[in-house]
Amino acid sequence: MRRAPISIFLSVIFIFFYSNCRSLPSYDAQLSLGKNSSKLKTSKYVVFPFEFAEGLELTDSQENSQKIVSGRNREKTEKALFQAGFTVLERGKLDKLINEITLSKTGITESEGLNLGKIVNANCAVFGKITNYSVARRRLRKHFVAEIILKGVDIETGVILWESSLKGHTPFTNGQQTLLDTENRLYEKFVKKLQENMGNQ
Repeated sequence: MRRAPISIFLSVIFIFFYSNCRSLPSYDAQLSLGKNSSKLKTSKYVVFPFEFAEGLELTDSQENSQKIVSGRNREKTEKALFQAGFTVLERGKLDKLINEITLSKTGITESEGLNLGKIVNANCAVFGKITNYSVARRRLRKHFVAEIILKGVDIETGVILWESSLKGHTPFTNGQQTLLDTENRLYEKFVKKLQENMGNQ
């Protein structure tokens, strides 16, 4: 007769530990290299403003606008490339050209970006897209989820030199700081992946 309460008790314990395991922070960065990855070390990089996946909107509770999140991730990408030993060009001239193009529309195409990269004497253009950036409830807790795609393109040929996927989720326990900490951890992983692959060249 006591087997039922015991089995219920064990089930509750299992669910508790399973939920806690699922609530642990997770940060991952994947990097795939193209055929011309030998140009990784010698390229001069420019990083373009990040885009958001179509239909992806940020909520007011996240205290962010797309412009702020885009700018912040662009800066972190530039910093990550620099930390990994790459040459990153100043973006002042590039941003001036971008502003001239986008006065009458939103964003620039990849082909326009490659043309701008040539003008500022860069060899590689980096395009970033944020495919998820949301705070959602999972079971009893709120979680922040971020997914970012980065792509390095040879400006002369238009060939992809490398592509990286950054994915992270963590309990939303510290408001805005949770978002910043998650981004920082993802870009730390990105730097390590770049350094590992540079060592293999």
